[in-house]
Amino acid sequence: MSTISSLFINVILLLSPISIYLLYCFCIKTINLKDKDFFFDLTLFSMLYMLLRYGGKLNTLYPSMLYNLPLFICYLKQKKNHAILISIILGTYSYINFGFHPILLFLEYGMYAIVYKMSVKKNIDIKKFIYPYILIRIFFITMETVLYIMQEEPFINTIVYIFLSSFILIAINYIILFLFQKAEEISNYKNTLEELSREKDLRSALFKITHEVKNPLAVCKGYLDMLENASLEKYEKYVPIIDSEIKRTLLLMDDFLDYTKVKINKEEADIIMLLEEVCLELDPLFIKNKVIKKFNLPDDEIYVDIDYNRMKQVFVNVLKNSMEASRGKLKIGIDIIKEQDKVIIKISDNGQGIPKEILDRIGETFFTTKERGTGLGVSLSMEIVELHGGKIW
Repeated sequence: MSTISSLFINVILLLSPISIYLLYCFCIKTINLKDKDFFFDLTLFSMLYMLLRYGGKLNTLYPSMLYNLPLFICYLKQKKNHAILISIILGTYSYINFGFHPILLFLEYGMYAIVYKMSVKKNIDIKKFIYPYILIRIFFITMETVLYIMQEEPFINTIVYIFLSSFILIAINYIILFLFQKAEEISNYKNTLEELSREKDLRSALFKITHEVKNPLAVCKGYLDMLENASLEKYEKYVPIIDSEIKRTLLLMDDFLDYTKVKINKEEADIIMLLEEVCLELDPLFIKNKVIKKFNLPDDEIYVDIDYNRMKQVFVNVLKNSMEASRGKLKIGIDIIKEQDKVIIKISDNGQGIPKEILDRIGETFFTTKERGTGLGVSLSMEIVELHGGKIW
């Protein structure tokens, strides 16, 4: 089999599972996080299995160039435990099948872990992990080529192999990064459309309820006007009608309140992933406002029973308020404390603080100190958190 054919089939083995997974996420209308995690794990290990099972046998000239791509995806999706497991599998496989030295393998996979840890600690966008990852991989491809793969080959062949390997590695990494970025954009676009659809439904309901409430009120107004200087007989005739119309109005309002009442649908979800997603979506605002971020999010997952979208709404509200409250060099921090059966999420900023007389009223519906505020953001956030059995301080 030619080298080009071998390379082409390796790329297909690599991209097919992840493409099917992304298509599945696009097409499915409702998918909970447990299902998504399961299908991601299935995709990841299917990709790894096919590369190790069939990729290496296609052409011995390119034995391990693309094998580390599943590991890159783990770090890209911040799956630390998966990354450790895949590092062990790849290291063991490379040692047994290609004879790579254990110390060399330990250094390579250790460097990936260290760089990832530093990126998370310094709150660097995880997508930028691709740059140090590629540099480390190219360095070790060079070492493996010189020491093991092409020991007895002419020098020019070795240089060409290293150059081609590096070029292909960079191209495939960027293709995978591109696929995931497009997946996020499409997902965000879909969520935006759903929000617009819900807003349209709410406005339609408002117009309907306004129309329906206006009719009985108009009837009541008409009869009240007729009662002026009316006889007892007319009072006895018209008051029950007015009473009936008022009851109908109250019934309509109850129906409307049921429609607009906040409802939550809880499922097990990773609160860390939720916060990372919120921070990612707000990143353009952070950049625009030159916010200094200090987000101390732990590497490990913390699973809690929440309504993912409702809690996302809460964090967006609070973080936007932080940006509006901050002074000078805007600083926003996030810290998480896990205490037995509860999780404390602390969001801090360098605002001037809230006077006590105003602080006591925070959370009142329609109370606001903003020129163009509605006073609904904090009130709604508190309601959502309380429905989860939590509390906002």
